[in-house]
Amino acid sequence: MKLLVRKLELFLRFALVYPLLRALFHNPVLNGPVSLEKVRKILILRYDRIGDIIVTTPVIEALRNAAPHIVIGVFASAANSGLIRHNAHVNHIYVVSNNWIAPVREILRARKERYDVVLNFIFNRTTSGGILANLIAPRGIKIGQGADHYGFYFNRLLKLDRGQRHMVDVLFEYVETVFGRRLRRADVRMRIILVPGDTLRAREFLNRHGLKARDQGTPGFAVVNISATDDVRKISHAQALGIVHAIRNCGLPVVLISSPTDNAWRLSVAKHFGTSGVLAFPPEGTADLREVAALVGYAALVVTPDTAIVHVASAMQTPIIGLFTPLQVSAEWLPFGVPNKVVMAEQNQPVREIAVERVAEEIRKFTRGGSIS
Repeated sequence: MKLLVRKLELFLRFALVYPLLRALFHNPVLNGPVSLEKVRKILILRYDRIGDIIVTTPVIEALRNAAPHIVIGVFASAANSGLIRHNAHVNHIYVVSNNWIAPVREILRARKERYDVVLNFIFNRTTSGGILANLIAPRGIKIGQGADHYGFYFNRLLKLDRGQRHMVDVLFEYVETVFGRRLRRADVRMRIILVPGDTLRAREFLNRHGLKARDQGTPGFAVVNISATDDVRKISHAQALGIVHAIRNCGLPVVLISSPTDNAWRLSVAKHFGTSGVLAFPPEGTADLREVAALVGYAALVVTPDTAIVHVASAMQTPIIGLFTPLQVSAEWLPFGVPNKVVMAEQNQPVREIAVERVAEEIRKFTRGGSIS
């Protein structure tokens, strides 16, 4: 039955939806580069996951450095938009939300800017990105990436070499191909710009428990994230306890963080260790992503199975031990620009199958090998 429904869906898409949209959208083919000097406004579509917006910040910064005159807008999601708040390289932020009225308002607001170029950085939802690009900038140059049958949404459809390089490098290739010039990468890195209000809760937490930020001297503390979005990346309870034990044996206090859905588990793991230097942040309720980023920025080490926190730690320049699985691993989502150790599950195994003893040994070698300060 599922196969039949899938075949019917594909038939309707190719027989009805694509021909109708092809008739509505008129995007002449553009084969050559766009002159960056002549562009006034660029819109980037990035309304997907948390980590995706973080890995986009280096190329936004590079674009700003190459063309300071350009207005840069970002169409973000409710989940990730906060992570580019206060980023001086972004002029306008538009937010897609579940409320159907809000996206219409944001589309109209973006349309008023008359963007010259729209860059669709969402590679797994090409149809939604293509429709959005045409609604916002019907006369603008629209660039996408993907299969040939999506070509009518855009003026140019790129074929990028993906899977073997970090997403930062993929996005640089994307933009450099569009504009036909190299962008300066020196001193450009992932960034989350925090303001004092973002750091207040983390600083109060550290002061209350006598923990030192990494710039205040040793031993500092480690952050352990016990949550993961995808099932194959989730860790077991035994792994959570083993990771904490290993870090404590290396002399570092541990602060546990989690997604809101794992609050009870986070508090339970902290309670398991009593008063032996294992704390939960926050001790009650939830913290927003910018508060978590502040805490991660103060830490000497982050251990996480979730790539969103990998990218947060990369942006905050905090050393990382990342737990990965070949079921989902891709070079695109590895740590970037910081000391790190990737602990990979065996072939076709999820993260929860990584032996606790192996993770503990990697933590010991990493913390004692001079990778953290």
